[in-house]
Amino acid sequence: MARAWLDKNESPKDVPEELKQRILELARGTDFARYEGPYLDRLRDKLGAVNSVDKTNLLLGSGSDECILILCLAFGGPGTRVIIASPTFATYKDAATWSHSTVVDVPRLMPDFRLDADRVLEEVASADVSCPPKKQFASIVFVCRPNNPTGSICPEEDVRRLLAAPRCLVVVDEAYYEFSGLTLAPWISSYSNVIVLRTFSKAYSIAGLRVGYVIAPEPLATVMERRRLPYNISLFSQLSALVVLQEEQYFLRWARELRQAGEDLQSRLASLPGAKVWPSTTNFILFATPSPSGRVHSMLQERGIMVRRYPGEPLLADHHLRVSVGSPQANAAFMQELAAVLNGLSQQAESPARTPCAGR
Repeated sequence: MARAWLDKNESPKDVPEELKQRILELARGTDFARYEGPYLDRLRDKLGAVNSVDKTNLLLGSGSDECILILCLAFGGPGTRVIIASPTFATYKDAATWSHSTVVDVPRLMPDFRLDADRVLEEVASADVSCPPKKQFASIVFVCRPNNPTGSICPEEDVRRLLAAPRCLVVVDEAYYEFSGLTLAPWISSYSNVIVLRTFSKAYSIAGLRVGYVIAPEPLATVMERRRLPYNISLFSQLSALVVLQEEQYFLRWARELRQAGEDLQSRLASLPGAKVWPSTTNFILFATPSPSGRVHSMLQERGIMVRRYPGEPLLADHHLRVSVGSPQANAAFMQELAAVLNGLSQQAESPARTPCAGR
């Protein structure tokens, strides 16, 4: 039985009971026999007000994952390059593959996992040459900001360079915006080729209800809307998202508290002998251990502590793990068990090998 689930960047705090009761009251007054109810338009209006955009700039999906897939179906396809900067969120590659786009992986630059903007621009130029001229965009570049799982933040100047490239759509994933406070959403009024992704799964604590959304220039939002399946978000998810968004300030305070807890956890991690921690403004932390990550991950799992490992990522596979910031109890259990695991592995490495006795 797991003691601490710290592997999925979920909120460790559930929606307050008072809000759950409000959600259930709305649900009781909703006609479940109908495909559509009043909540989707209300949610779009509220999202528009919160983000200072018109509701025509918005598209909602079943989590940001569906938004990413709709985006790739709308603007990708054969002849389009989807450029990702690994390590990053795995759904970009999956959605690009499902849309029959060409996936181009540009590894991040070490030692700080910085996006290699020069190399990305070279790939964008290649896509422009080879892509059919009738396609609106020759390339789609995903910029996760802050990046999952590294926590690194692409500078605004690099994003501007990408936006200036010909026939290039830049998708800025702001899944962790409520923690970082960093957004490029206002840029949709200045650039016709930028899309911003958001989610209710992190700071708003409703990951299981699957609500994400897009902020985009109206022409791009319209194209994506044509690719969206009808009735893609359940009535219950719509009304739940509306209720939690009405309490935006509560959840933003909660995000600030969780970020503060994350900063404390970063300091405690950095104090462990041999551990290296990458700065994070999110609800997760990437760290490296002196012992192989596969061994550390397995031993933590045996002790009921679930963290994330990346065996398929060349830059992370050997020594890196990602931990989500959890409750105080979960964070304490994680630190206790990680210290014990690293200490045990260190002692094993230092113990001299036993020499067999010589035979008579």
